[in-house]
Amino acid sequence: RGFVKMKKKIGIITFHTALNYGAVLQTYALQNFIKKNGVDNEIIDYKCKFIEKCYKPFFISDGKIVNSLVRGILFGSTIRKKRRVFDRFLNERLELSKEIHTKSELQEIAEKYEYCITGSDQVWSPISAGFDEMYFLPGLDKRRKFSYAASIGATDVSEEIKQQLKQRLADYSVISVREESAKKLLKQLDNTKKIEVHVDPTLLLNIEEWKKLVGEDMVKQKYLLIFNVEKPIQDIEYAKKIAKIQGLKIIYINERTIRKDPEITYYKTLSPEQFLTLFYYADVVVTNSFHGTVFSIIFNKCFYVELENKRQRNIRVEGLLEKLEIKNREIDMEKMNYEMPNWNRVNEILNQERKRTLSYLQMIHSIALND
Repeated sequence: RGFVKMKKKIGIITFHTALNYGAVLQTYALQNFIKKNGVDNEIIDYKCKFIEKCYKPFFISDGKIVNSLVRGILFGSTIRKKRRVFDRFLNERLELSKEIHTKSELQEIAEKYEYCITGSDQVWSPISAGFDEMYFLPGLDKRRKFSYAASIGATDVSEEIKQQLKQRLADYSVISVREESAKKLLKQLDNTKKIEVHVDPTLLLNIEEWKKLVGEDMVKQKYLLIFNVEKPIQDIEYAKKIAKIQGLKIIYINERTIRKDPEITYYKTLSPEQFLTLFYYADVVVTNSFHGTVFSIIFNKCFYVELENKRQRNIRVEGLLEKLEIKNREIDMEKMNYEMPNWNRVNEILNQERKRTLSYLQMIHSIALND
């Protein structure tokens, strides 16, 4: 069945204020996918103290005061500029609620919504955002709280965290997570709940929809794009090797490097639109980022991923590549793989996933309106 028309909007709570391209673009995607399918919605403009603190120029992490001072001195102006361009994107591209800060304000604003959705990203992670209770929609009754592709971001969690997760999710009648590992963990805690796995919201919009945010080519010559979130191990070296063979300029989205490599052109404090533009016009992409992989796939690029990083293997990217039947994209210094993925097959799977998402959204819509 289709969506039933409502007088009220629905509310979405997610990581929209993070200075992170993936975070703001997945927010944009979920809002627009739901809107496109006939349901008016707005992002609950929750100012999470932990996220706000993390992106302050002089944020002290793990008591490392000297590190914080050095970071603030070297990158303070970059962080402030990036905050300005991100705030412009949020205000121009998203439909936001009034600003809220507390649980009581959340419960008050929730009265204007038919129901609320905890959106995607690592909103239920015991590490990200300080395991903030607000992302579990406290105080809303089970007929009015749902999730879409929420991530726990870890598989190895303590018993204490497991019990907190169980308690906080007790009022969710159905749950959507982003990874199979999260479904497995939550099923262990409560096997009576309906739990589905859905793709990251960025994959819900097709290439034509994302092109609306793409501007003019900023580089004006053939180039290889590097975008990393984790500290790279071999991918810079790999990128140089490919660029040399194919005669490509190297562009690196990177605002934290002090020692610049003369072979590389660095771009910093890009707006989310400029970020997408660099992916759209790139000839090759080398990345170790989940959303770097996502936009390479959406724009059907020749791309390579570094799955190993200093902390752990990137199981999120690995799982996505398996789901989309994309093989041989992991970087290998010994061989260059020029074979492109079967984009027809990939796009076919993505269309199936979008239909699954729509069915899920229609289901929670009918639960909220008819329960």
